[in-house]
Amino acid sequence: MDNDKVSEHRRRIKDKFLANGLPKGTPQREILEFLLFFAISRKDTKAIAVDLLDKFGTLSNVCDAPIEELKKGKGMGE
Repeated sequence: MDNDKVSEHRRRIKDKFLANGLPKGTPQREILEFLLFFAISRKDTKAIAVDLLDKFGTLSNVCDAPIEELKKGKGMGE
């Protein structure tokens, strides 16, 4: 995803959360993607969120995962 598309996508997700809060049924991928915005600036976090959820199964498991395991995820680092 090019930088303009990434910026636009991030803005849409942020606007959605600001306007609606966290409505029931929000996909785990969107929640994780939104959380990753704060740790990973100017990068497509959608692919990272999908990869982490594929690896760990649930948002709860991602949050409980050891840092060393999270660092192994595609696009992750310190």
